[in-house]
Amino acid sequence: MFWSFDKTAEVMRWYADFIATASEDIYGWCGMLTVPPAAPFPAALHGQKVCGIMWCYLGSLDNAEQAFEPIRGFGQPVMDWVGPIPFPALNSMFNAAYPPSQLNWYIKGDIFEKLTDEAIALHVKYSSQLPTLLSTMHLYPINGAVHRVGEKDTAWGYRKALFSATYVGIDPDPANNALITQWTKDYWLALH
Repeated sequence: MFWSFDKTAEVMRWYADFIATASEDIYGWCGMLTVPPAAPFPAALHGQKVCGIMWCYLGSLDNAEQAFEPIRGFGQPVMDWVGPIPFPALNSMFNAAYPPSQLNWYIKGDIFEKLTDEAIALHVKYSSQLPTLLSTMHLYPINGAVHRVGEKDTAWGYRKALFSATYVGIDPDPANNALITQWTKDYWLALH
């Protein structure tokens, strides 16, 4: 689902509240992106910055509509493609936009215990400045089973974390490496 970029703060606040108590059958990561000017995305959205949530539901198909009632009850997305698809189709949805071995990437990530209004404002600020068509930010929830394991039971012990953010500068032209690197570093530092 994509919402117009001007709804980003509202979507992020709703998302943080929703995902914190969502059934473990529903997973969704929130991201900011520029809609690729290619199929399967609608031509009317090509080149627009949007706030999106990529949903995955692993419960019974018979219960899917009921599970998505609170999601579909929120706001007016500019695109709603939520529906049954094979898992490989979900995993390959963005493959055409990100061809292997043809892009320059600069990535930084961080983990957070909460998504504050200040953090949301910074996400809006830096996401509005996506430096290239393919640059993006993803916010992944850390919930469910991870919080039922003790801090010393595995190699990763930061069990208070609720979100993981990934800031990604991407472009095919090496001449833009400084641009994507600086944007990624600035975004990370502002949120960190």
